[in-house]
Amino acid sequence: MRKDDHSALNVRFFIANPGGRHDPVGLPGLNMIKVSVAPIVGDFVYGNVRSHETQAYRVVSRHFDPQGARVGILLEPVENSPFL
Repeated sequence: MRKDDHSALNVRFFIANPGGRHDPVGLPGLNMIKVSVAPIVGDFVYGNVRSHETQAYRVVSRHFDPQGARVGILLEPVENSPFL
C-alpha cells in the first residue's frame, strides 16, 4: 500500500498489560489488514468465534498514525457480550 493511499487501513489490536514487560501487548491473531472500516470505541471484537472458548473484547480507544494508514486499537476483555 502506498503511503498516500488511504483507501485501506491496517488495524492492529492491543490489550493493556500493566506492570508487564510489554504494555500494551499485541494480539496478532485479531489484526485486520487492508480494511475500509475500523471498529469504534464501544464495539465488541471477538477471537475465534467458532471456538467454545472464544474471548470477547471491547474497544477502549483508537490511535491513528500521522499518515492515517494504520490504526492501533486498545481492547479490554469482557465477561458478558451480546453474542456470547
